[in-house]
Amino acid sequence: AFLLYESLLEVQLKRLKAVDFKFISQKKLLDSYDLITKEEESLFNEAKAREGDLSKIKAKFIPEEELSGYFSNFRNQVKLQNLEVSSLDFKPNDLEKGGFFEYFQKLSFNVSIKGDYFNIISLLSKLEENKPILDIKSVRIYKENPQDYAVGMDIQATIYILKKSI
Repeated sequence: AFLLYESLLEVQLKRLKAVDFKFISQKKLLDSYDLITKEEESLFNEAKAREGDLSKIKAKFIPEEELSGYFSNFRNQVKLQNLEVSSLDFKPNDLEKGGFFEYFQKLSFNVSIKGDYFNIISLLSKLEENKPILDIKSVRIYKENPQDYAVGMDIQATIYILKKSI
């Protein structure tokens, strides 16, 4: 009877160990699932944050379809400052292909403006406050006529364009 009791006890002990092992396995599985869901949420939040950063970066570039409107607005700002555009020349050049830069293009331009010195300085200030990234390479302000208050300004600048394909 003792051997029968011992063998039944051994079977019950094996069943109890199997249940304990199954419980531990399920607990580990639930802990892993909890960790994955927490990481998934943080990864999702990180992706949203990066998407927001990308949209902020895109906002600094001028869309290709708005380029003519930008220069029309530029000419209007010049007129509002009682200035005159003598010349406006464009030199488009592509950025290197591939990666992040495949969606953007650089447009270099030279502009000559004539008018009052303070109005020219005011125009430069407004250009710096404007939406798109405007990289001014050089500014040259010169006096054309010594008897006149009018000055001339030559600007070499680059504007960055967001291509339609993005």
